[in-house]
Amino acid sequence: MLKTVIAGTCCLGMLSLMNISGQKLLFDGGDYYIFYGGNGGSSSEMVCAERLDALKVKATLKKISGESATYLNKNLKDELITKFNAVVIFTEETADIKNYYAFTDKIDNYIILNGKKINLHIAVSQAKTTIGSPIIFGGY
Repeated sequence: MLKTVIAGTCCLGMLSLMNISGQKLLFDGGDYYIFYGGNGGSSSEMVCAERLDALKVKATLKKISGESATYLNKNLKDELITKFNAVVIFTEETADIKNYYAFTDKIDNYIILNGKKINLHIAVSQAKTTIGSPIIFGGY
């Protein structure tokens, strides 16, 4: 009986590990993450996670319509645009934040914004860089 319980527990653990190992974060090395659930848009359910828990949290979500990562005390705009081979479509500046709206073939999902396909949004301030796909919902 004890062997059956141990074997069952090990199988459940392996299935859980397989579920997590099949998942990847869209953006590596963020200090914290937000996953957008539902159909996307500003009314999406938003689930926050710290760096160490992000992959586990993402694996528990049923439908993910977007993801963002924030990097504290870093301006990574050029590095991220290069990494994703993205083309900046347009920019906006509000207060102390510069927004870059871009498109990359490395990400399948996109939205139409100002008549253009957008699937990568980078917001840069003095304190942090936030990157999201298809765009960053909520505050940054």
